[in-house]
Amino acid sequence: MHKIFQWAFGALRPRRGLLAGSVLVASLLCLGLASRLSLRENVFDMLPAGDKTIDDFHAIVSRFGLQNRLFFDVGEGGWTENCAAADELYGKLSASGCFKNIRYRVQQEEGLAALELIQGHMPALFGAGEEKRLLPLLEEDKLRGQLAGYKKMLMEAPAAGPLAGMARGDPLGLQAVFLSKMAGFYDGAELRDGRICSPGGEHLLMAALPADGYAQGARAAEMIAFVDKARAAAAAAHPGVRIRYTGAPRITVENQDMMRHDITLTMAASTLLILVFTFLVYRRFSLALAGLLPVAFGGILAAGVFALFSDKISAIVAGFGGALIGIAVDCSVHILYRYDNFDRLEEGPEPLGRHLSVIIEAVVMASATTIAAFLCLLLSSSPGQRQLGAFAALGITGAALFSVIVLPQLLPLRRPARQKAILPLASLWRGFFEWHARHTGLCLGFVLVFSLFCAFGLPRLTFDGDLRRMNGMRPATAGDEQAVSDRWGGKFLKNTLIAVRGASMEEARLKNDRLYALLRELERSGSVKRFTSISPIAPALGTQLENAARWRAVWTPARVRLLKSRLGKAGAGEGFSTTAFEPFYRKLERKAATLPPEELKKGALGAVTEGFISEKEGEVFILTEVQAAAGHAQLSGQVLAALPDAYLYEGNAFARRISELVKEGLKLFIWCALAGSLVILLLVYGRLEMTLLVIAVLALDALWSLGLMGWFGLRVDLMNNIFSLFIFGMCIDYVIFVVSAFLDRYKDSSEDIGVAGGALTISAVTAIGGFAALLAAQHPALRSLGLAACLVMVNGLLAAVIVPPIAMRFLLWGNGRQGTPTLVSAAVGLGLIGIFALALVYCRLFFMPWLQLRHAGEPALRRKALQSFLRTCCRLLFSLCPYGKRIFLNAGPESFAKPAVLICNHQSVIDIICALNLPADLRMVVKPWVWNSFFMGPVIREAGYILSDGENTAEVFEKAAQCLREGDFLMFFPEGTRSDTGQISRFKKGAFEIAARAGAELLPVVMCETRSCIPKTGFWLPDHGLVVSVMPRLSAADPGETARAARKLMEEEYERVLAIACDGPGFFSRMRQRYNYLGPYIEQYTAWKLRLDPLFGKIAGLVPREGVVLDLGQGYGLMSNILAAQSTRRSIIGIDFDADKVAAARKSAVAPERMTSELGDILDSAFPPADTALLIDVLHYWPEAEQEKILLKTFACLKPGGRLILRENCADGSVKGGAVRLAELFAVFIGHNKSRHGVVPGNRENYLRLLRKIGFNCSEAVNDLGWRSNLVFICEKPA
Repeated sequence: MHKIFQWAFGALRPRRGLLAGSVLVASLLCLGLASRLSLRENVFDMLPAGDKTIDDFHAIVSRFGLQNRLFFDVGEGGWTENCAAADELYGKLSASGCFKNIRYRVQQEEGLAALELIQGHMPALFGAGEEKRLLPLLEEDKLRGQLAGYKKMLMEAPAAGPLAGMARGDPLGLQAVFLSKMAGFYDGAELRDGRICSPGGEHLLMAALPADGYAQGARAAEMIAFVDKARAAAAAAHPGVRIRYTGAPRITVENQDMMRHDITLTMAASTLLILVFTFLVYRRFSLALAGLLPVAFGGILAAGVFALFSDKISAIVAGFGGALIGIAVDCSVHILYRYDNFDRLEEGPEPLGRHLSVIIEAVVMASATTIAAFLCLLLSSSPGQRQLGAFAALGITGAALFSVIVLPQLLPLRRPARQKAILPLASLWRGFFEWHARHTGLCLGFVLVFSLFCAFGLPRLTFDGDLRRMNGMRPATAGDEQAVSDRWGGKFLKNTLIAVRGASMEEARLKNDRLYALLRELERSGSVKRFTSISPIAPALGTQLENAARWRAVWTPARVRLLKSRLGKAGAGEGFSTTAFEPFYRKLERKAATLPPEELKKGALGAVTEGFISEKEGEVFILTEVQAAAGHAQLSGQVLAALPDAYLYEGNAFARRISELVKEGLKLFIWCALAGSLVILLLVYGRLEMTLLVIAVLALDALWSLGLMGWFGLRVDLMNNIFSLFIFGMCIDYVIFVVSAFLDRYKDSSEDIGVAGGALTISAVTAIGGFAALLAAQHPALRSLGLAACLVMVNGLLAAVIVPPIAMRFLLWGNGRQGTPTLVSAAVGLGLIGIFALALVYCRLFFMPWLQLRHAGEPALRRKALQSFLRTCCRLLFSLCPYGKRIFLNAGPESFAKPAVLICNHQSVIDIICALNLPADLRMVVKPWVWNSFFMGPVIREAGYILSDGENTAEVFEKAAQCLREGDFLMFFPEGTRSDTGQISRFKKGAFEIAARAGAELLPVVMCETRSCIPKTGFWLPDHGLVVSVMPRLSAADPGETARAARKLMEEEYERVLAIACDGPGFFSRMRQRYNYLGPYIEQYTAWKLRLDPLFGKIAGLVPREGVVLDLGQGYGLMSNILAAQSTRRSIIGIDFDADKVAAARKSAVAPERMTSELGDILDSAFPPADTALLIDVLHYWPEAEQEKILLKTFACLKPGGRLILRENCADGSVKGGAVRLAELFAVFIGHNKSRHGVVPGNRENYLRLLRKIGFNCSEAVNDLGWRSNLVFICEKPA
């Protein structure tokens, strides 16, 4: 990726003006589109869709206008003053034109009309169970009391006409039965003088429905402003009266104002923070402004693209734009800070391009993971969260593209005016990482203790689904909302609302009648305390006919005659004429009339039912209010079983469902973001170890953040539950940049990790600052988001700078000098070490005590048993090893028939395991730390091992002789320590002196490539190939001479068996592993090169095993490594023009003491003397004249008899030749191979002619050691 950047940087540098102009035009176009966007301030945008509970809530709220109404409470001034203030307020609101309906007072005329309507349709409204209430009214005492009441009212009323008509038309007072059905429509209220008031008349209620267009937007703000003035005027005119009001329009307007204020504040604060902080940390102040360019472009691009698909955008999404500044600035910070710390600008754009290219991979990876995390929000069922995800992903994509493509072209090649930044972050971070390296244990302890502390906070974590907490309300508004809700708002806070839907009024009323019947049954069974339904006063047509039949069944002729007789007697007693009740008698005889649906919309009856019937878009909804006794869940199940398409809402159940959806959404976001991040990390890093490290740190960040939220009592709500995206989208950036910085320094030791730390600080401070600005927001949704994001990102930064350095020191053990562990090799190595440790524990705690009991007086038997136990354990370890090649030569029992002193070269701790696998009873001379160890010490002491502390030489000689006399072998590593290079070092004479004094023979054992199994200071067990060769015995007559001779013999044997150890596919696997953590491109290139190129398998037979090898055009050093690994007597000198390849060759060197890699152009560089020269796929990058110059220099540097191995693509017009040429052209195009002249085709005859002209003897031209049309020329310089 960095090579592509270098190519693009060089190609675009001369065209900077055109690039800048194109970006400007695109920005202006997006700005024009974005100007059409308007804000949606509805917090319901954040609600999920497709869930029945949420959909039912939307249907009930939207259909019945409950979210648009304003509710006024007038009180605390006494009945008279309250009424006067309410009347004045009613007058102002009615005259404003802002409201299409205000429910305040029922006029007497409207009330009487409603009574007349009910009287005229009593048969149609005579529901089931009404007979029980009617029959007691026919009793004589009841009749006398009813008529006495009418007489009193007629005597006292100033206008007796309406009351006289009521008495004639309903002498039984049946209207009371039917009016009782309307009482439930005033929950906790009563009617007095036509007004809705609280019991006792202390408070009045007024409900106003805004006119069309006044419910939201700018006109809603105008309406609320007018209402505030009218309320203030009415309250001022009536001291002591307090007027409160609430409703969605008021809350929406405050949300809108609050969000606009917060957006301005957060964007200004975050921008100011970025400018001030970057001024302190950059040497060039202009970079502080340059860092905002990608952010501005990203935001403009996101808004412009949004405008193509919609003319509205959620205000919460727009508010997120302030925080987006902090996120998107990450893209540019690392590039700008790296540029600001580059001091070779005078050398031109090419060094700058290479310097910046190092960070490009991390920038692209961090941006991609952030974008992927926010794209996970597209899977959300919440429209607002989907908008948020799309907006953020678009903005960060735009910022990243600008940062990678455009921003580097804007950087001038001038030195900064200031030599040092005011705040030297790079120096501070260098000091921190050095301190961290010295105190790794302390850092690890902190991580463990803090993680444990946070784990105990997880059970305290709670989820909050209450949408009211997400509304932005000022204290006065919140107080009014609470007061009005407590006194009048039972519907949405306490009771269950049930709505039925029909395509027509009749269908809806039929369903409502079914619901009413069900609720009546539930009320009788105790599942429902009470409910309010319009079914008794607005039944369906069929129900009305059934009611009428029931009415006729009650009023039989005999009952009518009885009623007339009793009414006549009672009326005569109260002074009523005998014909006074004729209108009532005619009603009983008249055919019953049904109540037309249109009557439900008129007068007082319409005022009662209008909040329970909704007709919109060709559908009719009817609402019922229920107070459940057995809980919402049981009620919901019973209702839906009878009416599957019913809509239900209950505030607490709704909040619980929101909480559940928050949890589900959190899990969804985490898993999706995890999957996206895994894919991106695997693609870019190409290593499972790096991927798991990043994910582990993110998991730690999640643990810390959730745990602290639990300890601090912070709730996870519908807004801040997307904090998981900050973990996977932003905190992952911190980890990526830290990990990448360590990898870059591993690849090239000149890389300054302090620069990466400084850039990380700028990125984190600006991001956290962007979200910290949200803490000053008034809107709770934005404040909740800001608090959660700050907590997560601070924890993420802390985890990123503490944990990855520990893990990277583990993975890049010893800076890779002896190879590096992988996840598999570390697991296998540590697993086998653990098995061996368990075996020692078993031996120490169980086996040895048993031996003490079983063979108490037989130390020899105990010694042999323990030696056999150790041998069995070591053989078991090798048998459990899942891979590798372990060859034992001449290691049969016949080689160990007679005790001797074993002398072994020493490369690895595995040498001891190999020796203990031999079929011999072995003892060793050990150091004090082994002798005194808790588990190992007693075992080896009992097994007869010998202690050497440097001062007990005589004792060692004595015990060694005793060991040999007792028939055991005594093993020594005469080098005294493990070899770093694998080469056999000078032997000390101790082992040879012991053998000479004891008259014992020496048994040399060569341990070849055991360091490929477990390196000298390593703990991992990679794929390996080792050979243990048991050599013929030697006498030890002269210890000094024998030591020198034994070493020479063992070196010869080592070189011989090295060819065996370095044979087979396992060897090439080990060569590939030398390139671990150098980047996925290099790892994959070397893997496929080894797999497809036949020359690597044959090169050992073409190059002498001794001498200096000059590898011209060395590349990544793969051929050099193979040759150096296959012989300890080869020295390799490589030269290459590509600095990246030279750095990889140096880092991957298998034998740094015998290998050098030099950066230079082979056309101009001086060639050192060499025995063999390699020119593999090199010459075709130069014209023939320069090819000849290179070959002349090669001929001159070779010693007489020296060999040249040349491989080239020889064009022959075949398809194979064309394929090779295309591959070479592609390699040059992508920057893999560098060439000033492109690819120059050649052929076999020209190369042979040129070689012979120079003086080479070309004995062979082999065509099966190259891919397709490549030929290998094997040439020698005459002696």
